[in-house]
Amino acid sequence: MPKVVYSDSKGLVQEAGAGFSFIAGTVADKVGLHLYQEEVTVSAAGNNIVAGVLSKELPEKSVIHKLALTTSVANGTGNLALFAWNHPDAADLNAGAFTWTGVEEILGASATGEFPNATDLAYGTAGKTIINQTPFEVGTDAQSTATITIENAAIVAGITTINLIDLIENEIEFGFDEDPEVAAADDTLIYFEDGVDTTSTLAVKIADKINNHPTLEITAVVDGSDIILTQDRAGVEGDTTITINIDDGEISGDAAFTGGANALKWLYLVNQGNNAADAGEDIKVVVSVMYSGKGLVE
Repeated sequence: MPKVVYSDSKGLVQEAGAGFSFIAGTVADKVGLHLYQEEVTVSAAGNNIVAGVLSKELPEKSVIHKLALTTSVANGTGNLALFAWNHPDAADLNAGAFTWTGVEEILGASATGEFPNATDLAYGTAGKTIINQTPFEVGTDAQSTATITIENAAIVAGITTINLIDLIENEIEFGFDEDPEVAAADDTLIYFEDGVDTTSTLAVKIADKINNHPTLEITAVVDGSDIILTQDRAGVEGDTTITINIDDGEISGDAAFTGGANALKWLYLVNQGNNAADAGEDIKVVVSVMYSGKGLVE
């Protein structure tokens, strides 16, 4: 089924996707009030594990205005709550049980503003509904950053090193060499000229080597003797450590990247309390979301 869009400029149109959207301006702007509904088949196997996952992710910076869970096909005696998380992999979510980092219950007994109060969805009753009308901000993705500073040009080949790890766990150790041909042939060796290079010229050489590495997903920008490092991908997983080995204080800097963040874009139905259902029979729950922002991520 295509998505139906109403815009000020084009009226009622169809486009790829799902749901119904009110768009201010042109359809291409995509920013407006959106209604999305999905029926999810859930599992009753186990307690405090993911029972179902919505197939679409919410866009960053969006705000949920209203949520509802309704049983369309009932079975069993368990309860469900809806959680928002910053990661797309349900297997990782289950692995952490309820010590999960970055998980927030947005509809259920522990959420704020749900109706009826302090209630999960009992999926043993068809047509059962719980609603939450408290606004929830999905949040913004952010890239991790760090700064290293060239304090002096007394680099020692074989001793001075800079170890960086990107968000997808590529770990690269950069070293230094006074032979330009050797350094040019190695993606991790930085050519330096003892007694010639200054702190600022060394900063440029280090940044160039980082930026030209074939696999490391980190970008370096030079500001005098400082090198500002930014993870290419946004996410809290980019808050990785930085290890600098020095001989005589030639390089200083942050011990880790900081500032990475993940928007809570993924919605998960999680079993709560005692769960029991007849084998081979589905439980189906309709999730209804009204939010403002850009369109759903396909």
